[in-house]
Amino acid sequence: LLAASAASWNTADLRRQASADVERMFAHAWSSYRSAAFPQDELLPLSCQGVNNYAGYALTAIDSLDSLVVFGNYTEFFAVSDYVCRNVSFDIDRNVSVFETNIRILGGLVSAALIMQDRRFELGGTAAVTPRRVDLAR
Repeated sequence: LLAASAASWNTADLRRQASADVERMFAHAWSSYRSAAFPQDELLPLSCQGVNNYAGYALTAIDSLDSLVVFGNYTEFFAVSDYVCRNVSFDIDRNVSVFETNIRILGGLVSAALIMQDRRFELGGTAAVTPRRVDLAR
């Protein structure tokens, strides 16, 4: 059964469908977070309320930066990166989760900075990649 399932994923149509499904699910999750919880850390799925469980760093927004580029939503990528540059400060004396900070915040900021410097990504031309945005992960 597993071999048959794995073999069926080798068709191009199924891969395209799976890719479209993932993109649609991300778009739904992002738009829900953006409209109901941004810039708070997370969206509570049942109440559709935003909550700051991780010091109010806009955790989900930072964590989503690379996914926004992967799915081609450059407008949101630049809007969130600008928000983070202008409004998020890590100069807070607060106990934080080292795991969440490393994988979601540091990972999101480093990947965003690398994406902005990588010419393989078409980010609306060089005018869109400002020094302030490149400084995002420093």
